[in-house]
Amino acid sequence: MVHLPPPSLESIEELLQSRPSEKAHSLLDPSGIGFFIRAAHESGFVVPFDWMTEYPAGPPSHPHDLASLSLEQLHQLLIAHIRNDRFSEGHLTKMYRSGDLDRLLDSLQARALGTG
Repeated sequence: MVHLPPPSLESIEELLQSRPSEKAHSLLDPSGIGFFIRAAHESGFVVPFDWMTEYPAGPPSHPHDLASLSLEQLHQLLIAHIRNDRFSEGHLTKMYRSGDLDRLLDSLQARALGTG
């Protein structure tokens, strides 16, 4: 497992505030996936990480046991999904529609706040 610097609470808050919603009309809409990806990068949440080595088969699309993951593992997993969207267009949109992105963000928030 590669060790990453922990995400700042500010970067997590920015990421959560840019969470996609059903009302998005385009990728650049403030409630859309494109805005979420941009906020993840601009906030400093996304850091250099060789996610393809960590997840050679790609990041798991339906992570089942999020409660058992540490903040660092959730950070790595979310970075991998964000980066994967660049190579597999629509990946994050599919995760959003299935509810997996919200579950991942909820787990990240709980772990960051020490409530999960």
